[in-house]
Amino acid sequence: MECSPQYSGDNLAYVSTVVAHEMGHNLGMNHDYSSCTCGQGSCIMAASATGSTLFSDCSASDFERLVLRGGGVCLLNQPSQSNIVSVAKCGNGMLEEGEDCDCGTPQECTNKCCDAATCKLTWGSACAQGSCCKDCKISVSGTPCRGSVNTCDLPEYCNGSTSFCPSDFYIMDGLLCENDAAYCYEGRCQTYDYQCKFLFEKGARKAAEICFQTANLKGDTFGNCGLTSAGTYVKCSLA
Repeated sequence: MECSPQYSGDNLAYVSTVVAHEMGHNLGMNHDYSSCTCGQGSCIMAASATGSTLFSDCSASDFERLVLRGGGVCLLNQPSQSNIVSVAKCGNGMLEEGEDCDCGTPQECTNKCCDAATCKLTWGSACAQGSCCKDCKISVSGTPCRGSVNTCDLPEYCNGSTSFCPSDFYIMDGLLCENDAAYCYEGRCQTYDYQCKFLFEKGARKAAEICFQTANLKGDTFGNCGLTSAGTYVKCSLA
């Protein structure tokens, strides 16, 4: 109903809950059972929308299962701002066509280089946003703006003409890394340890070799190589 001009609601909080509910389904969350709790009478994933603002413990478990079986990788793929389709509006915090800057509404803006009311640069400012902008001036060419994150990545430097750091560059795919134990691909050294850190947290690391030889061959929740279209786990192969 929210997409119909005749039946669209004017209750932003309620509509937001409906959107959160549907997004929950996309993230592996099922409808709540009567035993699910969130500290409120009902939760976001209740079968009927009630305007709740909290996910339940059941929803948290559903999401955890999604992540453990590899379904949460898409959440790490941050879209480029240029690919976001929206109506340009001064004050939304997004730099859009026709704007010099956008630091949010006049009430929340703390950027002295940007006039929040017009989304134009303040007098005397050459920039307002970007890692190559300092004190409203564009950094000189050669100023570091993005460091190397691993042996397959390259650092980037300001070019002196724009306030934004250049695109991320990395060394050629296929070159050896980690003492010749792995290969570079798209700026990453594709080791098991790196994948664990990328998916979970900095202290994560690959399991012992015995896990690859036994647990992953079972094809269950804790040892698998993905899901089939029917939702069953795929047993891994030693080959």
